[in-house]
Amino acid sequence: LRRFNCCTCPLCYADAVSEAGNRVPTLKVKINGKEDLKRADKMKRQNRKEVLMMLISLAVERRRLPKHD
Repeated sequence: LRRFNCCTCPLCYADAVSEAGNRVPTLKVKINGKEDLKRADKMKRQNRKEVLMMLISLAVERRRLPKHD
């Protein structure tokens, strides 16, 4: 949030974390062995860019809000 010049007071930070948790899709994978772990790592790498773009768009939206620091 600081990087995008957003307010980082505890209230705004908690609100941003909550909103990010709601926007980023949840993936649950049951891991029973090495093959499942490899598959989960592959899914993580594939979704990393999408999650980062979602977090950046959230920060850009929050930039317009007033700062409380």
